[in-house]
Amino acid sequence: MALVQARRIDVILATELSRWDRSTVDLLHTLRELEGWKVSVIAMNGMAFDLSSPHGRMLATFLSGITEFERDLISERVRSGFAAAKARDKMIAVADSRGFTHDYLLISGP
Repeated sequence: MALVQARRIDVILATELSRWDRSTVDLLHTLRELEGWKVSVIAMNGMAFDLSSPHGRMLATFLSGITEFERDLISERVRSGFAAAKARDKMIAVADSRGFTHDYLLISGP
């Protein structure tokens, strides 16, 4: 945002809008702030998000909501998988942020 506020950029090219923020509210807040600084946002697929129009705001809200929904579903499935593995006393291999794999034995309680 420092470059935006210094007026050193006027267009942001995003590979995927879904990677920008974790929640719909945060993304819309960021996009509105960029709109206030007259900075355009264009996705790599060619979609431009003009938040000054009702159509642009609706499209950004819709796409962001779908992305947040997908992210939440993935998290839910992972938690469910861990719970199911724990119930069956199974080993789970988990890669850490550096790519190393660690095995964990999930033992159910008494």
